[in-house]
Amino acid sequence: MSEIVFLAGTDPASSTNKYYTFAKQFFTDRDSTIPVVEPKAGQKALSLESVFAELTTRASGGSAQLFDVISIVSHATGLGGMDMPLHKTDEASGGVTMRGHLGNAVLDARANKTGALQPPGSGAITAKTRIVLYGCDVGRDTRFLISLGELFGTPASVAAPIRVAVFRLKDGKIQHRLARTWSVLWGAGSIASTTTAGWPAARSAFTQKTDVKFITDLTIGSTISSVVANATLDSTKSAFFFGEVFSVAKSAVSAVMPVSSAVIKSGDDDDTTVPVTISAADMIPGNADVSDPNWATMNITALASVIDEEVSLADSRQYQTISFAPQRARATGPAPAQTADGAPPPPPDDTAAPGPGSLQALADRYLAAGGTQADFDAFFADVVLPDVDPSIPDATAVDPPDPDGEYATYAPVTGEDALA
Repeated sequence: MSEIVFLAGTDPASSTNKYYTFAKQFFTDRDSTIPVVEPKAGQKALSLESVFAELTTRASGGSAQLFDVISIVSHATGLGGMDMPLHKTDEASGGVTMRGHLGNAVLDARANKTGALQPPGSGAITAKTRIVLYGCDVGRDTRFLISLGELFGTPASVAAPIRVAVFRLKDGKIQHRLARTWSVLWGAGSIASTTTAGWPAARSAFTQKTDVKFITDLTIGSTISSVVANATLDSTKSAFFFGEVFSVAKSAVSAVMPVSSAVIKSGDDDDTTVPVTISAADMIPGNADVSDPNWATMNITALASVIDEEVSLADSRQYQTISFAPQRARATGPAPAQTADGAPPPPPDDTAAPGPGSLQALADRYLAAGGTQADFDAFFADVVLPDVDPSIPDATAVDPPDPDGEYATYAPVTGEDALA
């Protein structure tokens, strides 16, 4: 199985969280021949446009390189976004791509809009290509994964983790693990500013917020108390805090808010089942950082508890996978012969090309209007629809309107404020 890895960013020199550094080592330790593509020197990020260009270039020419698996490592969020810009022009400064941005990019690509980001060319994406994301929580957002898949040109599947992702050094080896998390609104300040002497107060404040949001019985209360007891910002430990931010233009608060993270069906009382919700009332002085003249920022604090077990993309408790497959209309064919007992004849049998009833109704109307079955089949042979495993996704994210880029959810964070 051939694989290529794209790193969406680099670790700031001041950060103790070596997310991208450890991720690169994780893949090269597994197979030293795996090509790893990073941001160019002097650039803060790698864009999707550069990813598409690299795949197109490698698929071109006489010695074409096609990859079964395209892995992308990026900081991400359950609010439906990843810390990876769409276009090359944003690579110097970096940027977050939210589900709304992806949706707009898909619409622009469909309309062949000038400057629109188009899927990789030269046959780089095939019906066997798998896109795998390594980053926090974004796998809970079904609509994000569907849009990303279409922008890639509808590969076989797109998969992403439903929990926080951790690359850590343990016993001399780099491990890829997921973590259970509890997130609460922290307000105008960041937990990253906590000093050693201030940790008891910070833990107490966090516990009080989780009492209101998460705790439904004594068991979950005991779990949080146990995890929070010695947690600090040290992400090399099995339990730690980390911070994230949500920023919105002050002029767009009423249009954008409220926003909420995606959740999934889970038996846990944590971020997988209890969403992070931010209202307009939260983004006011006293509740949020409004020191910038144009932007209001909500700091969010999360407590992570590393789940010490191997990560498997096939495990729906860890990763959500969205599959893409072509679906065609049923063929009409000749009417079947009358049955011997006089019962009504069965419907035309076309098990090789099943399709939903609404699609059949459309086909019937098209044929009745004078169209041909051949033309109809040719048209739908090119239509690719997502085939989602209904037992996994249950996205309930609130998708705010996008007032022409006036909001930036989970702006890029640096240093020890960033995890995955």
